[in-house]
Amino acid sequence: MAKDRSRRRNKKNTQKQETQAFVARFLIITLFLVLLIWMIMESSSSLTNIFFHKNPYFTLNKYQVTLKVEGPLTDSQVVKQQLNQILEDLEREHDGSINLFNIDLKLLRKTISQLNPQLKDVKISRSLPEGLKVTVSDRIPVARIANRKGALIDREGYILPPSAQMPYLPIILGVRNREKLQSGERSINEEIQKALELLNHLAIAPYGVIFEIFVINCSNRHQIKLTLKGNDYLKPNSTILLPVDDISSGLSRAAKIINERHHYNETTSFIDATYKVNVPIR
Repeated sequence: MAKDRSRRRNKKNTQKQETQAFVARFLIITLFLVLLIWMIMESSSSLTNIFFHKNPYFTLNKYQVTLKVEGPLTDSQVVKQQLNQILEDLEREHDGSINLFNIDLKLLRKTISQLNPQLKDVKISRSLPEGLKVTVSDRIPVARIANRKGALIDREGYILPPSAQMPYLPIILGVRNREKLQSGERSINEEIQKALELLNHLAIAPYGVIFEIFVINCSNRHQIKLTLKGNDYLKPNSTILLPVDDISSGLSRAAKIINERHHYNETTSFIDATYKVNVPIR
């Protein structure tokens, strides 16, 4: 009996020693792996700095910065000056020169976009070894808003700065709080949204070319009043009234009437398409 107890005690001691040895080996291996990973990361960081971030071969040369402007609203010279000023400020922060890989491209895109609210997209990429490639794209305005600023608006509802290059765009009248509209913001104004619904529908409708709109008057909450330019179908300053709650159906009725009258060589000057039957026509 005594021998059995001694044997069991020795066995337990042996198992305990083996467990402690295993734990010790596990901790040593884990510590070694952690140290190895740390050394690799430090080495990688050092190599990245040596070959990229601190390599004078990749120092920015402002004469190798190219700018491409897509759209009618943005002045390339203005954006070029802004870009040069931003890069000069970065160079001063980095003792007179800056490495391409130390330029935060995301922040640079954000800064240019904030300075130019008419831009829809700003793309910036590194052009190794010492340049940047910048492409900016305008939002395309589809109408003007009758306010003191003469603001423009694109199909998505973004307010754009005024431009003398867009005198032919339709004018939206009757916009409430129009003086509070800010460039770069997306408007949820009810009158603007209705006008955009109308313009976006005409952009894809097969009869859209008939409607050469001069004015979109949204001052009446129940109807939209269109003033149109003259063409083969319509007399100059023609008027079409549309129901606010069903613009597409109103346009379809008006287009059908205009085409039928044109078939008989008649031009149209007035349609009240708020009526579904017995539509008033002149």
